[in-house]
Amino acid sequence: MENEKIVELPVDQRTITRRCTDRGVAFIKESRPDPTGSVR
Repeated sequence: MENEKIVELPVDQRTITRRCTDRGVAFIKESRPDPTGSVR
């Protein structure tokens, strides 16, 4: 589940690490400050 949405059913343990990593990387990219100092 992501938020209230089921993203995979039944859960495939072979893909869960990749999905969690991709989501974490996306969060970091969205959260880091803009190097030019612009407000997003």
